[in-house]
Amino acid sequence: MSTRCARCGGPIIEIDLSSDGTDLTMRSCSTCDTREWANDGEPVALDEALGELSATSAERRHRRSR
Repeated sequence: MSTRCARCGGPIIEIDLSSDGTDLTMRSCSTCDTREWANDGEPVALDEALGELSATSAERRHRRSR
């Protein structure tokens, strides 16, 4: 992936989140405030990314409570 924003050319920050087989990446440009999410390298909408994180978190809580 590019380290420059496709919209404005500013620097991109990437944050990788991996949990229970889900690999999410948030790419952010602080110059133009663009945010992009990817699941295993494929672009996803924010609500889908949050759903993945929520499902993973709920499963982890369920396993701990047993």
